[in-house]
Amino acid sequence: MPSPAAYVGLAVAGWLSYQWYWFRQNLKKVSAIPTIGSDGFIGSYLSAWKYFVSGHKMIEEGYRKYPGGAFKVATFETPSRWLIIVVGPKLSDDIRKASDDYLASNEPTIDTLQMDYTFGTERPHTAAHHMQMFSRPMTRNIAARFPDVQDEVVNSFKELLPASEDWTSYTVMETILPIVTRTSNRFFVGLPLCRNREYCSTLEQFAVRLMVSAYAITLSPSFFRPIVAALTTNVHATQKKLRSFLGPVIQDRLRMYEDSGVGNEEKPNDMITWLLDLAPEDLRTTEDVVARLLISNFAAIHTTTMSLSDVLFHLAAYQEYIEPLRSEVDSVISTYGWSKESMVRLHKLDSYMKEVGRMRGVNNVTSQRKALKDFTFSNGVVVPKGFTVGIASSAQHYDSTIYEEPELFDPNRFLPERLQEKHDGRNPASAENDNDPSSQVKHQMVSLDTNYILFGVGRHACPGRFFAVNELKGMAAYILLNYDLKLPNDEKVPPPGQHFGSARSPNPSAKILFRKRRT
Repeated sequence: MPSPAAYVGLAVAGWLSYQWYWFRQNLKKVSAIPTIGSDGFIGSYLSAWKYFVSGHKMIEEGYRKYPGGAFKVATFETPSRWLIIVVGPKLSDDIRKASDDYLASNEPTIDTLQMDYTFGTERPHTAAHHMQMFSRPMTRNIAARFPDVQDEVVNSFKELLPASEDWTSYTVMETILPIVTRTSNRFFVGLPLCRNREYCSTLEQFAVRLMVSAYAITLSPSFFRPIVAALTTNVHATQKKLRSFLGPVIQDRLRMYEDSGVGNEEKPNDMITWLLDLAPEDLRTTEDVVARLLISNFAAIHTTTMSLSDVLFHLAAYQEYIEPLRSEVDSVISTYGWSKESMVRLHKLDSYMKEVGRMRGVNNVTSQRKALKDFTFSNGVVVPKGFTVGIASSAQHYDSTIYEEPELFDPNRFLPERLQEKHDGRNPASAENDNDPSSQVKHQMVSLDTNYILFGVGRHACPGRFFAVNELKGMAAYILLNYDLKLPNDEKVPPPGQHFGSARSPNPSAKILFRKRRT
């Protein structure tokens, strides 16, 4: 009779045989697409680890080798274990135009976060009204709610980053995170909850734990994933804790619906109302609203924290640009006050932030889509059903055929007059009227362009970018008016970031010295 060890050996051999067969079948489907790294059974596994550690270098290699084409890399991020990456604006435009029937925008997020395991039945990706909330009431209410947001900027900075007379060192991301959480939640749920430290801390800790859990599930055999999810995920515990804060608020709001229905102007103007207004009746529940608030915070606070940190690192390194930006902020705010209109008029600050986003950003691959049917690009490249495709965004932002001297940090690169002069050769003085904010929107950071893909492309580009950019401007403008800042040892180069597969982050331990602004 075979020993238990023999049975284990047979099971392992069977599992490896199946994995080899599955790998070979998948590889056949994309064999026509060149590979960066290895496409062997064992070699691809090693390449996937390499991609996790230094994926940005592999993407840069593929971008150089296959201009206007596509390549693939082995990765743990997708169910197929391959990520197809396209190069250049033309193929980016193909993704922009693609029908949802062919390229699904939400599926890569579901796969990356392993949402069927981490969120289980409480999945905030299963109804369209969530995305409608971002693009419709949330964006429309930025102007009306901007005074609240800016009030929270002032209060949170005074409390969490007090302006002292002497230089004081702060770990930037660690310090900025709770400020962003409070400011975002002033917009999302309002006072007093946005200042509840336990509530905010719960949201801040959630993201890191979720990503660790998702990767642990991804790396596990499929039959073992439910067990790994149960041992690692914090989604259900976090939702339970948030329900203790939000439950009474949501129940009060639901009673308002019973009394007066959708559209009652007396209801608070916040994300809870926006979600309930758009939700089908069966999803107007505490559980559903909490799940959607949680994923909205996951998407908002950490990306905004990283973006603002990068802006501050550049301000601290390149001191010569501080005074021109301060002068603009002073002039605009003194005339228009702290408002969404004033944020639109901060052209220099917008260009500065947009240039930082071009050079840094939070993703090396944007606009990831999963093929629901075989999809053929305009150059003939075919993405088979079930495979994930994305755009080589960070490499494209350093393409010298698109950007002059792309390695040079040029904070005025995206100024409207510079772009207009480049476009038609006119004198900058004859460019569009700076006093007409509507004429400037097409140049600003929130605008979409297949050459600048920080927020993705097309109708599925980041729907929260309008709030995020206005929030970033409000915080950056406040810092410029109230603080001096510099890097330790008066360094003149922003600290390098960290890369994890398709993602990028500023250095979480990097510091900046702040003091009260001296005029």
